[in-house]
Amino acid sequence: MGLIEDLFNNATSFTEGFGYPSDREWRMLNEESEELILRLDNLLNNEEKLLFKNILEIRLRMSGLELDRMFVYGFRMGARLIADIYNEY
Repeated sequence: MGLIEDLFNNATSFTEGFGYPSDREWRMLNEESEELILRLDNLLNNEEKLLFKNILEIRLRMSGLELDRMFVYGFRMGARLIADIYNEY
């Protein structure tokens, strides 16, 4: 089975092997986020910590779904552009 067929059949996901960004801006934002989470964690009781953790997990899953949709949209638009270019020439 080819890569395009795997992608079409949802047998592969390009976001799984993408890795973490290494640019300076991302690292700074990540460090700031971790610091704020630790500060907030120190202010919350156990029930509030669990609630906050659940919110973060849901938001993380939502972000992953959004990234998958963006990739699929971009892939389809790229395929349409290639098809249009091919049909023009």
